[in-house]
Amino acid sequence: MISDEVASVAARRIALGAVSCAIAAAVCVHGAEQDEDQDASDDFALEEVIVTADRQEQSLLDVPISVTAFDADALEDYQITGYKDLEVRVPGLQIGLDSPATIRGIGSLYRGLAGDVAVAEYSNDLYFNEPYGVSSSLYDIERVEVLRGPQGSLYGRNSIGGAINYVSKRPATEFGAGVTAELSSFGGRRLNGFVTGPISDQLAFRLTVESQQRDGNQENITGPDFGARDDVHVSPQLAFRNDWLDVNLRYSTFDQDAMSEVRVPVRYPSTGVEFHPNPQDGSPSEERNQFYRYPRRQPPSVSGGDLSNRVDLNNGGRTEVDRDAISFHAKVRLSDNWGVKYIYGGSELVFGFIDQDFDGSSVTGSASDRFLSANAGVPFVDGTIRAIFDIALDTHELQVTLDTERLSAIAGMYLLDEDYMSDINIFDVANRAVFSGTDDIWRAAGLPFSFGDLFPEGRLSLGEDRWIEAHVPDGTARFYHAPTVKTVDSKAVFGQASYELDERWRVTLGLRYTEDNKKILQDEDRVVIGEFDPFDGALLGDGTDYTRTAPARFNRITPLLVQDFDKVTGNVSLEYTLADGQLVYGRVATGYRSGGPVIDRDPPFDRYDDEELTSYEVGFKGDLMDDRMRVLVSGFVYDFGNYQQVIRHRELEPVPRQFTVIDNLPDTTLSGLEIDLTVIVTPKFRLSGFYAWQTSSLGPVMASDPLDPNQTFDVVSYMSPFTGQEEVAYLEALKNLEDNELPNMPNHKWSVTADREFTLGDRGTLMASTTFSFTGERFNRIQNIAYDVLDSHTRWDASLSWVSASQRTTATFYVENLTDEIGIMELESNGWSDGYYQDATLTNPRFIGFVVRWAN
Repeated sequence: MISDEVASVAARRIALGAVSCAIAAAVCVHGAEQDEDQDASDDFALEEVIVTADRQEQSLLDVPISVTAFDADALEDYQITGYKDLEVRVPGLQIGLDSPATIRGIGSLYRGLAGDVAVAEYSNDLYFNEPYGVSSSLYDIERVEVLRGPQGSLYGRNSIGGAINYVSKRPATEFGAGVTAELSSFGGRRLNGFVTGPISDQLAFRLTVESQQRDGNQENITGPDFGARDDVHVSPQLAFRNDWLDVNLRYSTFDQDAMSEVRVPVRYPSTGVEFHPNPQDGSPSEERNQFYRYPRRQPPSVSGGDLSNRVDLNNGGRTEVDRDAISFHAKVRLSDNWGVKYIYGGSELVFGFIDQDFDGSSVTGSASDRFLSANAGVPFVDGTIRAIFDIALDTHELQVTLDTERLSAIAGMYLLDEDYMSDINIFDVANRAVFSGTDDIWRAAGLPFSFGDLFPEGRLSLGEDRWIEAHVPDGTARFYHAPTVKTVDSKAVFGQASYELDERWRVTLGLRYTEDNKKILQDEDRVVIGEFDPFDGALLGDGTDYTRTAPARFNRITPLLVQDFDKVTGNVSLEYTLADGQLVYGRVATGYRSGGPVIDRDPPFDRYDDEELTSYEVGFKGDLMDDRMRVLVSGFVYDFGNYQQVIRHRELEPVPRQFTVIDNLPDTTLSGLEIDLTVIVTPKFRLSGFYAWQTSSLGPVMASDPLDPNQTFDVVSYMSPFTGQEEVAYLEALKNLEDNELPNMPNHKWSVTADREFTLGDRGTLMASTTFSFTGERFNRIQNIAYDVLDSHTRWDASLSWVSASQRTTATFYVENLTDEIGIMELESNGWSDGYYQDATLTNPRFIGFVVRWAN
């Protein structure tokens, strides 16, 4: 039986859908009435959409690839200013705060060392694997293209799931300028501008400036709100063009310093227990409950039932981003048929999460003892994280192109050099151990010797690369430090050719050979432990005296790791053009993502292999009904060779144990259908939208799940190699994950947009637009347990724009998320030692704004 709450949600969504359809129908009828006496020769034709999916400019309808493209007008008309706006308008695309893009269920839900993304993202042909600082609000962008399916022939790295291209506008040979000003909810202010024009007959310039500020849109009960913006983006360009040479040089600098969006707690553990129950028998464990006697029994984000963007954190912090990038394009026309192109991209990105809340609560210390909580008088955590990432990327690409009447070909080579450094620090002002010296505590306990007397080398060795040493407080409250340095070198040669067999048939073949070299130069863990008691309780006693702590520091250093991967990928497509110009195609493509190391694991679990994918796709593209209806349809089946995922592994020898690794899973499949329609109902009224259906199935996989609150255990008897006695181990029960679905892949997703234009004569025109989007239920992990379900959610946007008769000035009033429905984009789950705590990235709350644009 369906619960009242589920029925209420379903009824609300049905009602919203009905209202949206009713509005669209009413507008359609009104439009038909207004335009019925117009001349039948009025221009109904859909505009041509140009894309670079095959690294050359082509019509969207001529490319045998599933592509969604937004040109500059669409980005402005629909207020697409960020990745959350893109997500609801693109079939198969899901994006989170911590996770990069997922396309058709292929993503990267782990961000381990040397782990690669699944979707290649490019800004003016410069590959990047972190979205920070690419653009502030997608201003002055020529187009955004989302390519679905593996792009293993022509795109540089990690395009096993697809690719996203951001293409900026280039300098114009005639003078032009424009300004965009916006005021919006939460104190939002945006002021952007560009100026472009000729310097000489062959030299032109363009200067683009973005400035965006906003107060927090995530309400914080205890402290300042989160979700603020403070971005400045400046990009100058130069272009040189003559009959045989086309050169473009673009520099971009981006700066952000704001209390940006944070993950929102959506499930607390029970606030009535001081220690989390041991899942084996339900008895109290030694794992303390951070939320013991917390004043809120559940997170404010879910109080009252529906999700809301609210947190309760006593530590603020901020996000800092500093990105400098340069792109250089030089295209030489050797003859009418031959051309050479060189592309260089360089980027230096430094971003950091500075002193952001780490414990998910507003608990602080009591007045009498700052190391005991004010609400319960017990030890607790009052932590912040300071994580700095420095990523330098350099890419070089050389292309040779050939275009004849029947043959179009491209061949080239690609080089990438990436240097990655991170410095992660966690501070806890409530941690007594980080403020206590080991020798001081030992002497206070009456021991007549120091740590150095007991261990002459000043450390207790635990192996070649692990040791414990005396802890000396540094006064910063830092209890964890993890510096990392790694490099990635990638090189490839590639080629693709399309040949027209006759006026109807065309065949395309592409191949790419890639080599990846990954090095872990430095990876360390240094953590203060407060239970270092080699005297079997002499220092700590029975644990009831909270002031008795024996701190020391555990150290782990990973030696140099070097791994090499190589792969040949490719694609072949057969295309047939119907008599009316529509395209029917079939495409087979392979994708590749290199493997990587698994830190602090013994062989063979110290690495995972590369991931392979073969996709089979058939599609139809064409304009119908006298070019008034555009239809894009694609059906696809994916077959994975070595699907990369995080799983829990079990071993019985030499002793029973379980541990988490990144592993390669066999026989995973995925299939789906995508339908994209645009219909010019009348010259003044247009409907557009898509529907995407997907399903997937894991192969035979047996794994345990430490994040399942309903986990059960196997009791395993074994002979201890240390004591020679029979002992018992409790191992999480293995579960069969075969036929489970891939993470972050809704089975159903759709969107519909209605646009209606009203002519005001010499006073200009009005454009009314409304979009209703639906993202279906999906799972957060391959375990597919009910605890990790991401519920379906909707978003309803509406806008009204006035365009002057000269078309130079536009004023838009818009509302995003009209119903203020909040959904989960990405969910993070924890195990029993954290009380199965969960936090999430949420969709935006309702936004209301007013934008004025002027351009000549």
